[in-house]
Amino acid sequence: MTTDIRAECDTGKDTAINRALFRELGLTAIGICSAPRAGKTTILERTLPLLKDEFRVAVLETDLHPALDARRIRSAGAPVWQIITGNDYPADASMVAEALRQFPLARTQILFIERLIDPDESSLPDWGEDVRVIVYRVPPASVLPANMPNLLRAADAVLVNTMDCPPGKGIDEKAIAAVRQANHDAAVFGLHRPAQDNLTPWVGWLRQRIRLLLSGQARGAEISG
Repeated sequence: MTTDIRAECDTGKDTAINRALFRELGLTAIGICSAPRAGKTTILERTLPLLKDEFRVAVLETDLHPALDARRIRSAGAPVWQIITGNDYPADASMVAEALRQFPLARTQILFIERLIDPDESSLPDWGEDVRVIVYRVPPASVLPANMPNLLRAADAVLVNTMDCPPGKGIDEKAIAAVRQANHDAAVFGLHRPAQDNLTPWVGWLRQRIRLLLSGQARGAEISG
């Protein structure tokens, strides 16, 4: 299912609208963010099967060309919806609430929002998610691009991805140290091979974070009721 949306963006207002809608729909929203070709879809399609037996998950695709990503996510066993903006026109926070009102989310607990990072941005715009995860693909020199430290400060977790590096290359400790220096509070995970045991620390952290958020929502519902 797709929607074609173009709108003016008032970031603060749109963030508040999205956050209120997530609460109204009972959704825990998790942003999976990266620059193009950093591996976020690969990581997401390998992560979803490890979560879907415990949580009801769905994915909102907001990439420039989401159809291929959507097919990959669907093959991982999760419902997926797309925001279609057209070539070279990135999605923004204003499009999320309008899109969600068109999609059948009644049984969904966890909504992953796959979104692009603009490397030229000085900060990562807030779309109202409960958790924001940045996938960072390590460049050959293991040096953070100029704006990347500012972008990383918005993350709750950073996945340092070297899955696409040549066989035998392990976790890039230099890159991980640079990420930790940019954001001391984020959980940082090195992903250097696609095997399940490599994903276990990241998925364990995410599962625990989701449980805490869901238990908080349940307590809030009891109090309001």
